Amino acid sequence: WKAKDIMGESICKSLLLKQVSAFHLL
Repeated sequence: WKAKDIMGESICKSLLLKQVSAFHLL
């Protein structure tokens, strides 16, 4: 279960990073 939580966390972080980078590109 912990591995799944870590995977979900990394996915959320990567999505946030994509949103932030896209925001900076605007």
